[in-house]
Amino acid sequence: SEMCIRDRVSTQSTWGDCFITTWDQTFKGNGAVGSFLEDPNQAEGVVNLGRFFFDNLFKIVLAIVVINMLAGIIIDTFGALKDLHQKKNNDLYNICFICGIDREKLEKSSESGFTYHIKREHYMWNYLFYRAYLESKDETEFSGTESYVKEKIGDYDTSWFPIGKAMCIKDEEEDSNEKAELLENVSQSMSELRANLGDIVAKINTIVDQTTNKH
Repeated sequence: SEMCIRDRVSTQSTWGDCFITTWDQTFKGNGAVGSFLEDPNQAEGVVNLGRFFFDNLFKIVLAIVVINMLAGIIIDTFGALKDLHQKKNNDLYNICFICGIDREKLEKSSESGFTYHIKREHYMWNYLFYRAYLESKDETEFSGTESYVKEKIGDYDTSWFPIGKAMCIKDEEEDSNEKAELLENVSQSMSELRANLGDIVAKINTIVDQTTNKH
């Protein structure tokens, strides 16, 4: 191979030596590898355009562009990991593990609040204890509910969990039905009131007419 560096004892270097030296000198603050390589036209004082473009392109492409790309990838990766970690923490501290209802809804719709809900009403370890209880119990002694849950556990089916439901808050559909029923009752009461008022007005008019005729 050709001689690639100056100030070496040996005038010949292997491709491995050239690669290691090039890599080493590229990332040192001395103008990249171009300032380390011998200039073949240095003695004549002639500008070598090939070396000029090689040195500058090498520095721009490898020492600037590629390094910044790698740095960007690393920064983006750490940013994504940070976002994932924050999302996990948010799920852990602000969403019920059992029903999946978030803290804000439980605080607004429940009198007991989020902390009481996850520690008492939907305490996740109780579900684990219940599974251990089913595993230790004789299947011939299962109740209907226990048989149903054990079958779901065997099928890796979590539909027996109260997903999206909690006894401490009313279901939105139930609330809507109650409101619709209340509005219907009010409307019916108003109709009856109008009818009664019409009858009263008619009787008053009759009494007034009778009184007028007597006079």
